[in-house]
Amino acid sequence: MPRQHTGKLPRPHKGSVLRLLVRTLAGLFLLVLLLVGGALVWLRTSHAERFLAQTVEELLAGQGLQLSLGELVGPLPQKLVLRDIALADAQGPLLRASGLSLRLKLLPLLRGTLEIDELDLEAPELFRLPAPAPSQPEQESSGAFAMPLDIELRSLHVRHGLLHPEALAALSRT
Repeated sequence: MPRQHTGKLPRPHKGSVLRLLVRTLAGLFLLVLLLVGGALVWLRTSHAERFLAQTVEELLAGQGLQLSLGELVGPLPQKLVLRDIALADAQGPLLRASGLSLRLKLLPLLRGTLEIDELDLEAPELFRLPAPAPSQPEQESSGAFAMPLDIELRSLHVRHGLLHPEALAALSRT
C-alpha cells in the first residue's frame, strides 16, 4: 500500500544536527584561515606594495599633503621599507629622507594600537612643520593631533638627520 504524505518533514536526529553544526563551524574557520593566509601572501607581492603606496599617497592628498615614494618594499606586513621619501604641502617641502624602515607587530592592531618595534630613518631633512589647515579647529595646547590608533614606538634610530631653522623654531614652540 502506498505511503500517505502528511506534509511534515521528518525530524532530524540530535546527533546529525550537532555534526552539521561542527562541520559548518570548521568550514567557516578554514575559510577565515584561507582568507587571512591569502591576504598575507598577497601583501608580499609587488602589486600589494604599489597598492599600499598609492593608498597612502591618496590618504595624505586628502589632508593637503603630497607624498612621493621612490620605492616601498617588504617583507610586508611585519616590515616596511620606504626609499626616497618626500613630503610637501601647498607651501613647499616639509620632509625628505633617503630611507625609512619600520618593523611592526600585527596583533596589537586588534586592540587599536600600532606597535612599532623599530623605526630607522636614514638622512631625514625636516624643512618645517605643516601649517594647520584653516578649516580645522585649533588643536589642544599639547600640539598633538588625533590619530585613529594609539602608537607605541619601542626604538628610533636617526642617521645623518638635518633640522632646518624654521623646523627647529616650530619644534621649540610646541
